[in-house]
Amino acid sequence: MKTEQVVVFDVDGTLFDTKPGIIKTLNEVLSIFGKTPISSLDEDKWIGPPVRESFKKYSKMNDEQAEKATQLYRKIYVDKYISDSTLYDGMAEVLEYFRKMNFLICIATMKTFEQIERLLSLKNMADFFNIVQTASSDGSKTKADMLGEIRKNYGEESNYYMIGDTMGDFIAAEKSNYNFIAVLYGYGTFNNTNEFIKIDNPKQLISLNWF
Repeated sequence: MKTEQVVVFDVDGTLFDTKPGIIKTLNEVLSIFGKTPISSLDEDKWIGPPVRESFKKYSKMNDEQAEKATQLYRKIYVDKYISDSTLYDGMAEVLEYFRKMNFLICIATMKTFEQIERLLSLKNMADFFNIVQTASSDGSKTKADMLGEIRKNYGEESNYYMIGDTMGDFIAAEKSNYNFIAVLYGYGTFNNTNEFIKIDNPKQLISLNWF
């Protein structure tokens, strides 16, 4: 199999600014369960990890409550708030550049298939992506699992890059032997000692040395 450049994007905080819709959905669900709404200072930590785990960690839900809240979150988000997402400025240009360079462009996200299918359809972005890896219904599928599935499709001779905005993305990339590119405009934070490429805006991806 010939060597390919395989670029895998996270979604929330990397491709799209999805925070407005996610926080509206979370607060609606938390209200239904009688929980305290998310403060503006805590919003970013809710975005990225599996929502089921965030309900348990930050709102002290038990397993049964967190499962019910997760299912309700998924329905409300798709039905009401997923359109409150904005493609980051310059990202369309980046994706078009990658496509012209014949890169294989993929997604690995903790969103469900229904959520990402709806989002890409609303924003007319689906045609850019060769493979879309999404969360499993029970939350058991990790981002490292997703990166492993992508690697199975393209073989060991290809060059693999993960682009994301959280340490969780970095850890998944490291486990899967992917090069990692950290976006600093997203929702996560990175230590100054972390040794990987960091970018402040999407257009910087075009100027990187990919070969």
